[in-house]
Amino acid sequence: MNFIIYLLDGLTPLSIKNKCNKNFFGKKINTNYLSSLQKQSINFSNSYGYGETFATSYQYMTGKNIYTSYCDSFNLLKSFPENKNLASYFKEQGFNTTLCRDAVEDHPLGGFYGRYFRSISKGFDYICLKKKNK
Repeated sequence: MNFIIYLLDGLTPLSIKNKCNKNFFGKKINTNYLSSLQKQSINFSNSYGYGETFATSYQYMTGKNIYTSYCDSFNLLKSFPENKNLASYFKEQGFNTTLCRDAVEDHPLGGFYGRYFRSISKGFDYICLKKKNK
């Protein structure tokens, strides 16, 4: 069994075909692998937090309050502390766990980004945080 988290930020979720989304900037969206996969998945869309995707998705992944985890204070060195997350739960149930992130090639992985990704990726079997090429 597989448990896959695919983080889509910005306009990317709008480019995946599903029952509510057939067009992207006026052009018909073709079905692709993610479109097919998401039909059998639990989808969280149009979720907004106070400030950033990182604070909102950290809360999804760990179940921790962003204010007690300082996830609304990105530059604070104790923001995004490592906690047990969804991967830990699914690994205990015998799942293979995968975390994929859709990001531009040169998106930073240091500073608060690094703390965030270390925290949410803890416990995953396979992790892809950075595109290898275009």
